[in-house]
Amino acid sequence: MPDEPQYVLDFKKEHPGLTRLGIERSILRAWKPEWSKKGNGPYGHNFSYHFCQYLKVICPKTDLHGFTLRQILAFEKTAFLEKRKILNFIGSKSSSKTDFLATFSLAILSVWPEFTTVYVAAPYLTAADSAVWGRILTRMEQMKKANPGLWKDVYNHKAKNRVVFENHAETGFCELRTLDKIGKLQGAKSFDPDKGWLILLCDEVALFPTRALLDLLDNLTGNPNFFCITGCNFKDTEGLEGILCHPEKREYNELDVDRDQEWDSAYKSRTVRLDGHYSPNIMAGKSVYKYLLTESVRQDMEDIHGVKGPKYLEQVRSFPNNSAADYYVTSRDKIRAGGGYDDGIIFDVGEPTRVAFCDPAFGGDDCVICAFEFSNARIEDSEGKFHTAEIFRPITEMQVLRIEVGLKATPEWMGRLKMQAGGEFFLKKDQEVTPENQVAVQAGEFLNLHNIQRHNFGYDSSLRSDIVEAMISILGSTVNSIHPGGDATDRTGDLTGNLEAKELYANFVSEQYFTFARLVQAGQFRGANLVPGAISQICRRKWNEIGKRKQIEPKKIYKKFNQGKSPDQADTLVGGLEMAIRCGFTKIQRGRPEGIGGRSAIRDILNASKMFRRKTVKKLHN
Repeated sequence: MPDEPQYVLDFKKEHPGLTRLGIERSILRAWKPEWSKKGNGPYGHNFSYHFCQYLKVICPKTDLHGFTLRQILAFEKTAFLEKRKILNFIGSKSSSKTDFLATFSLAILSVWPEFTTVYVAAPYLTAADSAVWGRILTRMEQMKKANPGLWKDVYNHKAKNRVVFENHAETGFCELRTLDKIGKLQGAKSFDPDKGWLILLCDEVALFPTRALLDLLDNLTGNPNFFCITGCNFKDTEGLEGILCHPEKREYNELDVDRDQEWDSAYKSRTVRLDGHYSPNIMAGKSVYKYLLTESVRQDMEDIHGVKGPKYLEQVRSFPNNSAADYYVTSRDKIRAGGGYDDGIIFDVGEPTRVAFCDPAFGGDDCVICAFEFSNARIEDSEGKFHTAEIFRPITEMQVLRIEVGLKATPEWMGRLKMQAGGEFFLKKDQEVTPENQVAVQAGEFLNLHNIQRHNFGYDSSLRSDIVEAMISILGSTVNSIHPGGDATDRTGDLTGNLEAKELYANFVSEQYFTFARLVQAGQFRGANLVPGAISQICRRKWNEIGKRKQIEPKKIYKKFNQGKSPDQADTLVGGLEMAIRCGFTKIQRGRPEGIGGRSAIRDILNASKMFRRKTVKKLHN
């Protein structure tokens, strides 16, 4: 038997019947934050050391390699030294994040089960899809075999997806909460504010509906002994992982891929990056640990993608890079997860407000117009309860206005023009009808057809002054001239509500596109099937950083890589959203609206239903 540390020998002198497991457990139960601040506890070692010793005893099959130690040290630093309540692990492929979450959850619960509860939140609708829950069940069996006399009453309550350590009414268990039950965690409370833990573990955090998880964290962080650990392979600075891991007082483009292995991040969290270059197998120069990244796999990734390629940075280094070649404003997966293709939603609360927008492109590009509406939607959840949410959606397909160069004023055209201008527009027979006048007349007819008031109509005025003159002369001064090339506004520019758009975006058109992306992420967009061309274009629009502000790629660059086609339909879609905002559409925010049946995160769950292949949204009537 190897020599035991002196503190273990001293413990056994005072308590002869106490095993090594009991000694380490007693130390962890009694641990005080001030001991971590001093560097060591009363027995000459820090919390992380004792936690590792404890893991060796309760689960000998646990690999205590460098990544595991980093994760345990990060917990001690975040919880005891920095007093932060959220710890984010972003890691390379095969970096043991899921295994650590499983092992940690059972270990921390077993230290003080009478005062501890662990919830495992999964972005899936069945337990079978959750990798971390499967690993928890495996670890539980390993712990029982390693210590058959310990916690003899530990069992798997399959009906509740719950592992029970001690049969207390409110504590002593680790429970899986699938996507349809996450909202019910809102009222979870610590059993005792001075003892034990209320733990929330979120694996694959990038797949969670953004608002549901952020609202849940806002609710739970009020508990004095609450702690949350998230884990994912970092993919998107605009996704939920990008929001949580955003560096404090810095931007992602200020991070150094070699130096920044961890940093303080948003929501008073701490982010730790498990860089594949420092995988224990690679550091050892051989494959010591079966499930960790190996040099041969790393080399294959380098050969295929290059060390600076986006896939290499994502899969091997887990680095949040901002290359313009890698990032798009949004994606079809995000639109689908946000409910954009759930066409069963109808407007059932209040009268919808209709708006329209026209992109009067010239020079060979299409002149596009589309109508939209916004209102509260009534949504039925899987429990039969109804909730309201303000939704923006197109109500027509994108329509191309026909422009004829050199068109002469026929009696028909003169009549159409006078109908829109109220008889006040003078045009001689056979006089040329300019392209701008043709756009204005057809736009007016479109508005009449769809019962849209002119002050709810907007158009892109950035091409030439003639279009402004034509619109005002024919449709009146109440129509809205919108210049995408202008400066970003002072509106709220992010889901947290902390930053203004002008701080985030280099120009107004970038603000427009990212406002639509936030709308999607907030689950407030519907009707994607009606405008497939616009969706295709907006999902191909890349962005870059100018200084510390985001800017979508210029239109001429977009056209260069898209067969010379302009993103006119996407411009019309984001222009329609801008008109909705000007006409009273509620500010896009992650906070839930007051709903029928009260406040609930279920809407956010429903928004992701398409991604997880479960039909939960119904049409209420014809």
